[in-house]
Amino acid sequence: MSGIGNAYSDEILHAARLSPIQLTHKLKPEEWDRLYTAARSTLTLWMDRLELEARKGFPERVTAFRPEMAVHGRFNLPCPRCGEKVQRIRYADNETNYCARCQTEAKCWRTGACRGCWDLTGRARSKSWKC
Repeated sequence: MSGIGNAYSDEILHAARLSPIQLTHKLKPEEWDRLYTAARSTLTLWMDRLELEARKGFPERVTAFRPEMAVHGRFNLPCPRCGEKVQRIRYADNETNYCARCQTEAKCWRTGACRGCWDLTGRARSKSWKC
């Protein structure tokens, strides 16, 4: 999801149970519905939380990493939905966090915790590839 920031895109995709590398032009109608619903509910939840926080006083330290988030900034910690370790994809100076079980049918990218690796294009790696 471009334009919304890594933290909220990670959270929205997790709530929608969508892969972080899924191409939008390949989404099915029911996936679009899940994405729309997840975007609205996730952004509303965080606007409400941040507004409440700001009412208590101006935040001293502004960060996108918040302990209440489901997957963003939680690499190697348990997914709150299924308990599987949160995975990450690193690219340039960014990273995407996701749950391989909830979002990618237990497939991950070079993390060692998978049952079948994909590369960043979404193609399955050869059986000889080692995570």
